[in-house]
Amino acid sequence: MTQPTQKEIFTAGFIEVKVKSGGFIKKHRLTVVRENTGFGEMPFLTAKESFPNAEMVRLANELQLPIKSGSAVAFPTGKMAKDFVGI
Repeated sequence: MTQPTQKEIFTAGFIEVKVKSGGFIKKHRLTVVRENTGFGEMPFLTAKESFPNAEMVRLANELQLPIKSGSAVAFPTGKMAKDFVGI
C-alpha cells in the first residue's frame, strides 16, 4: 500500500494510520489542523489520543509532515517549523 501524498492528505483533511502502542497495533485518525506559530500559519496532523513519541517520529518521517499528539510535536528529520509555513 502506498502512502498518500501531502496534497491528498490536505484535500481529505485526515489520514488513518496504524500505530504500535503497548504491544498492540491501533488505528488512529490524524486530522489536519492549521495553527499560527511564530513563523506563520502551518499545518499539523493531530490525534485525539496520545501515542508514543517514537511512533510520532516514525510517522512524521514517513509522511514528511509535522505531527502533534498531546503536548508533543514531531518534525521529520532535518526539518523544522519554518519549513512548513505556507503549505
